[in-house]
Amino acid sequence: MVIGSWAILLGALQLYLLVKHHYGKGTKNTLLINGIITLVFGIILFFNPFQSAAVFVTISGVLAFIFGVILISISIKIKNLDLPGRDLEI
Repeated sequence: MVIGSWAILLGALQLYLLVKHHYGKGTKNTLLINGIITLVFGIILFFNPFQSAAVFVTISGVLAFIFGVILISISIKIKNLDLPGRDLEI
């Protein structure tokens, strides 16, 4: 329930910041999507903590897998960049 309360507070704060401050289009979309997802996740976790705990473990595993794939793709893109000084031998 503590994590649910924290997620509700964090989601509401992100939506509040979205309304009160002027950000670029990409930042607004990120805050909107992240705020809504965090708020919904917090509400589900707050009102159904025991059953959603098992789902939370599964979701965490899926997110870790997705994050790993994203990190691998970023590392491949960085490896293929033509950076100055890359040909130096040490």
